[in-house]
Amino acid sequence: MTTAEPDRSAADLLTGVWRQQVGDLLALQGVVERREPDAVHRFRIASRTLRSSLRTFSGLVDGDHPQHLRVELSWAGTPLGSARDAEVVRIWLLDRLAVEPVDGATRARLSNEVQSLLTDAEEESWCTALEMFETRRWDAFRRDAAAFAAGPPWNGHAAGPAAEATRAAMRHDWTKVLRGLAELPEEPSDPELHEVRRRARAARFTAEIAVPVHGKPAGRIQKTARRMQQVLGEHQDTVIAQGVLRRLGSDTRRYGADPFTYGRLQALAEAEAQQARERFARLRSRAERPALRTWLED
Repeated sequence: MTTAEPDRSAADLLTGVWRQQVGDLLALQGVVERREPDAVHRFRIASRTLRSSLRTFSGLVDGDHPQHLRVELSWAGTPLGSARDAEVVRIWLLDRLAVEPVDGATRARLSNEVQSLLTDAEEESWCTALEMFETRRWDAFRRDAAAFAAGPPWNGHAAGPAAEATRAAMRHDWTKVLRGLAELPEEPSDPELHEVRRRARAARFTAEIAVPVHGKPAGRIQKTARRMQQVLGEHQDTVIAQGVLRRLGSDTRRYGADPFTYGRLQALAEAEAQQARERFARLRSRAERPALRTWLED
């Protein structure tokens, strides 16, 4: 890891960051339209990364440009979010069905039903996303985002050192993570864990910007936040899968499997959710270590 020049300004750092992030996002439109592998996932990551940096460093810019772009990014990401959720759950269920101890005919019938149900949801979301790319609103967003990245309207704070701006941003986001962890009850609910995941994701994105300036200390937070986000993401996948299983299991006559099969799959989803919770508990202890945040208090 390299360290930025001592006199590098926040404006200098973020000009490069925003040009890269906006360029990456706009380039992914064609990838999504061609339905290339993992296109939806890549677009969502690029959108969230840009939204996060616009939120975190909005205080360095005059006007409401960051907020406007964040609203438009949220709008653009909604249909693709539904497509990604359906894709993840479809893969999760089909992978588990492939190894379930049921007869071949039942496995094939149920796999077809899962494939049909969730592929339909994916297709509907894809179509909505492709229609979104044809709208005037999306065209306006492309122009606004490109113009912003080319020359953000910096205020006086942006002339300050990048090291100070990124440390302050990292302190803010990591404090929110730690506060969220401290507020968790002994047996947190699924929504409470999802909120911690959201905060960890924001801290990870901020750490990625801070790493070139602060090196290993920011890198350690980045790694911890990324792992926490990953484990809680796996937990969220099982939560969504359980919802789909309840939908399928509510009408076993229609979806062609006996209640026992659905019960086994439901139990498997619950077991995987519990395993994710246990991994998260270990990560939580690591995240709460004082040594991880010492550099933020200097």
